[in-house]
Amino acid sequence: MDDDYTLLDVVERAAELWRKARSVVMLTGAGVSTESGIPDFRSPGGLWSTYKPIYYLDFMRKAEVRAAFWLRSQVTFPTFLRALPNAAHRTIAGLQQAGKLAALITQNVDGLHGLAGSDALELHGNYLAVVCTACGSPTDRPTVLQHMAEMNEIPAYLSEQQREQIDPTSVRVPGCELCDGILKPGVVFFGENVPVADAQQSLDLAATADLCVVVGSSLAVYSGYRIPLRAAQAGAKTIILSLGPTRFDDRAALLIRARAGNLLPMLAARLLLALHLV
Repeated sequence: MDDDYTLLDVVERAAELWRKARSVVMLTGAGVSTESGIPDFRSPGGLWSTYKPIYYLDFMRKAEVRAAFWLRSQVTFPTFLRALPNAAHRTIAGLQQAGKLAALITQNVDGLHGLAGSDALELHGNYLAVVCTACGSPTDRPTVLQHMAEMNEIPAYLSEQQREQIDPTSVRVPGCELCDGILKPGVVFFGENVPVADAQQSLDLAATADLCVVVGSSLAVYSGYRIPLRAAQAGAKTIILSLGPTRFDDRAALLIRARAGNLLPMLAARLLLALHLV
């Protein structure tokens, strides 16, 4: 947030840009869900402080990598199960339902936008989903974790201390119940492309915007960065709401350093009040 402006000034500037826009497209990232207790990846204390990123080829080629992944999922999954939509999720859903948000694209895999009532394009997939890489048969993460626990006679959910005591090379990982193929979580790993249809849809949506709003994303990953980039190429202005720096800061029409759960409800109140007054 610029030092020369108060929070109310910034909210009014954002509301003015929003009111003038015919089509607003929003991209959200991990900074939206941290307020629901879900750690992000890159910041100190984030998931990568404890666990190394998983690369697609390693997961597909190495049984011990798959075992290590599912073991760590037995530690982290309860956090996702307990998480509930926060004020930012609920506000975004309200804006979409009021017709003030044409499209919502998210890099998050936690499903909280859907729980809040939003219709979101989940660019990087959904944490609950699991699919067979051989036959395409779907299942879900709780089912896989339960099967793995039964096969190895361990709890379905582990503490970090329990996980550290288990040798991944000794762990059996369940395969597809139909064809015994490799089961992969329905999220995009490093080295794996966003599904072509989802990538194209996100770019098509961005191209229709005359205002792109980025919330809680550093835009470090190209699949997210190209959303405001495509919108800008189509002539759109960009608002960035992020606690930390992003790759698009120097091109933003308005840059706001604030928590999404604090600022978005204030912004929505200004937008929806103006709607009711018309």
